[in-house]
Amino acid sequence: MGLSRKEKENYTLYKNPKSDITIKENDYLIILVDGNSKKDLEKDFSQKEGRA
Repeated sequence: MGLSRKEKENYTLYKNPKSDITIKENDYLIILVDGNSKKDLEKDFSQKEGRA
């Protein structure tokens, strides 16, 4: 699990972000999954692999 956030001119990668980090608009979530859970995540987020 990771989160990438634009801060000023660059992106900062938060590896295994702590629970106090709030996901904001324009953040990128990085989620590693296996084939079984991929289908569930695509359904839950209405998003296929890649950028929205």
